[in-house]
Amino acid sequence: MIKKNCFFIFLFLYSAFASGQSSVLSSGSWYKFSVASDGIYKIDFQLLQKAGINPSQINPKNIKIFAGQRGMLPQPNNATRINDLQEVSITVVGEADGKFDAGDLILFYGQSPDNFYFDQKSKTFFYQNNLFTDKNFYFLTISTTPGKRNVVSENLAGSYPVINQYDEFGYYESDKYNLLHSGRQWFGEQFDQTLQFPIQFNVPGIIPNSSITLISHVMAESITDCSYDVSYNSTKILNQKIDAIPNIPYGIKGSTKADTIVFNESTVNGASQNAQTINYQFNKGGPGISIGYLDYILFSFKRTLALYDAQTIFTSSESVLNSVSTYQVNAVSSGNLVWDITDAFNTKTQATQLNINSFLFSTNTNTLKKFVVFDPSKISSATFESTVPNQNLHGISSADLLIISHPSFFDQASRLASFRQSHNQLTGSTVTTEAIYNEYSGGKSDFTAIRDFVRDVFKKSNGPLKYVLL
Repeated sequence: MIKKNCFFIFLFLYSAFASGQSSVLSSGSWYKFSVASDGIYKIDFQLLQKAGINPSQINPKNIKIFAGQRGMLPQPNNATRINDLQEVSITVVGEADGKFDAGDLILFYGQSPDNFYFDQKSKTFFYQNNLFTDKNFYFLTISTTPGKRNVVSENLAGSYPVINQYDEFGYYESDKYNLLHSGRQWFGEQFDQTLQFPIQFNVPGIIPNSSITLISHVMAESITDCSYDVSYNSTKILNQKIDAIPNIPYGIKGSTKADTIVFNESTVNGASQNAQTINYQFNKGGPGISIGYLDYILFSFKRTLALYDAQTIFTSSESVLNSVSTYQVNAVSSGNLVWDITDAFNTKTQATQLNINSFLFSTNTNTLKKFVVFDPSKISSATFESTVPNQNLHGISSADLLIISHPSFFDQASRLASFRQSHNQLTGSTVTTEAIYNEYSGGKSDFTAIRDFVRDVFKKSNGPLKYVLL
């Protein structure tokens, strides 16, 4: 995880013009919740009480949940991004009577702070680990108007090609070492005193005789040639050779190596066991510095479509070959549910037909869709983080000076702003980093949000924004 350092810098800018707007956080009472991974989450009676809400005094139909952009914010200025929080679709179990009773539940699809998707061209997954946080955040409010709810996606009548397997992946990355003490490139496990590192995944249901695609990204700080041996279930599948780096002052600190390999699951007995173990063996070079680092590993494979544990998120590249497909989800019961989560802000409840212990449903598959099947009785609760005071950074339309401060220094920053206004006639605004993160990065401590906020004020300013103090 990136360590944050305090620093001060003046940024000189020129004027621009645009109209103002208001943040959704500008009015009402707000409550901040967090999730750590993708899946369906619940907020129940007790959790609302923990947040300081009296559930018996609210109209559950007016409950709303908002979120920001998934993953890290894009760095290019012209890249598309979500500006301010947006409402997500939810289901409130038991809201029909207009009361939130002890057994009622709020259900919503929560996304991890990381970003991943299936690339149809390469037939594998892309994954970007979030460098700034291990949590994603959701903002709940009790409005005066009805909230956004899941609509029902129709189970289409007819006979269509059956989808009974899906594309799945396993991923491992930890951010522990930054050799340059700068930038965004971090590495995980170090191979020096210990030269082996096994990684185990619990993955039942791999399709027999199917292909597995493995991507391995490693690095070495070694003044002599070295290598990694990668094995899958005790079978060696890859040797990654890394060239030596020059042993000179101010030279490069390390050399990276990325390899992609495709192999049949039968060569590693993947379908015959639940535990999939990938082991790294670092082979040091000659005398002198020779230290290895694991960056990440990702492997993609085909898996039987079924409910595993509390929930299973599934997407099928095979489905886009058909205009309409019938999904067959095994190992389910009458109390389980399927949601269409293709659009995380507009989730839908998928209508299904239960056939013994399988769900069957047919839907349009001209484009790649993503679903989740889950057991509502086993899903995890979101974590309550804090209440959120009203704020409206999107409403700032004019400033000569912006002072951006950590919340601990807000009083001192406000004093400085008052001094600059009286002594230098600079109109300004003092804001906290936390407030910026809430509005511009969905609560995640993403530094790009600060740039986006400054740019937003610069574009909307009715007079020249001249200075920014961080």
